[in-house]
Amino acid sequence: MKSILSKVLFAISIITTLASCGGSTYMVDSWKAPGETIEKQDLQKVMVSVLTKNETSRRIAEDQIAGYSPVFTPSYKILPTQKIALDTTVSKQILQKESFDAVLVFALKDKNTTQTYVPGTSYNYWGYHGYYYGSYYDPGYIQQDVNYSVETNLYSLKENKLLWSGMTTTVNPVSLEQTISEIVKEVYQRMQKDGLFPDTTDQQNP
Repeated sequence: MKSILSKVLFAISIITTLASCGGSTYMVDSWKAPGETIEKQDLQKVMVSVLTKNETSRRIAEDQIAGYSPVFTPSYKILPTQKIALDTTVSKQILQKESFDAVLVFALKDKNTTQTYVPGTSYNYWGYHGYYYGSYYDPGYIQQDVNYSVETNLYSLKENKLLWSGMTTTVNPVSLEQTISEIVKEVYQRMQKDGLFPDTTDQQNP
């Protein structure tokens, strides 16, 4: 069985290519380890890892996520190079030495394009009928959307197990910063709903 860190620290691309118009993010589903009771003291120090080959995007995203709670620390401050991050033995020693309780991982799982037909403007049959006899009619069109599915996993380093997992979908992301903000907000609120990072934790972003 592979070490939990070997699964966590292999790079997977995340939202570095962005589409152009009006983005929106929503939570698809979440899972929590059955029978797992997670107390505040169990998550006092959590490393946040955004798995991407783009170092600039990684740092921007991790800093933004870390702003949600004082227990979060960006992974680039702990595992500064890809060589260190991918060396399971070294990275494990560093995390143990720094007394991290868990790792929160964000990774792009899927990107797809969907097409939807949007019908033209015609309020009733007679309006549609009139179109063919010279009346004004706004024709329908095909709308193309780009969808990004991001998986978020919370791994316990002490128990070497997956504690929580969630999936979000973002449609037509506008920018990296806005997309990360939307994803983290959805994930953090669902985590609190599922009993992680309770209200007693000082959340910095409402």
